[in-house]
Amino acid sequence: MTHGHRDDLNLNFFALGRELTYDFGYSLGSAHVQTGWAHQTGSHNLVMVNEKNQLQGGPTGGSAELFADSDTVKIAELSTDHAYQDEGVDSYRRTIALVVTDPDNSYLVDIFRVHGGHTHDLLWHALGDQMEVEGAKLGE
Repeated sequence: MTHGHRDDLNLNFFALGRELTYDFGYSLGSAHVQTGWAHQTGSHNLVMVNEKNQLQGGPTGGSAELFADSDTVKIAELSTDHAYQDEGVDSYRRTIALVVTDPDNSYLVDIFRVHGGHTHDLLWHALGDQMEVEGAKLGE
């Protein structure tokens, strides 16, 4: 069950003592804006379908599909297949894997799969101004 935000499968990423992503909903969660922008799907780090908020059909809950942990890979897959049931989405899943390349270095793989709907926008928010995106064409 959700906590009032439309943010099923949102994740916040931290590394090297820093918050890499920023989530308005959690940062402003105790302020008056919790019922405004900060509670909407667009303020979180996830996939928005058809430019609409999640959970228009009511709360959905979710499932843990996979957890694995080894010395070199840690992986989890989560689903909430009804987050966009009113938009014709029958699969809404996120798989994340932390791959350790050596004791001081690792990288993160984040795969979001959505089946249904007609527009899928992957949303990321950050407070810093030193971000770069490579290998992807960004929308307006």
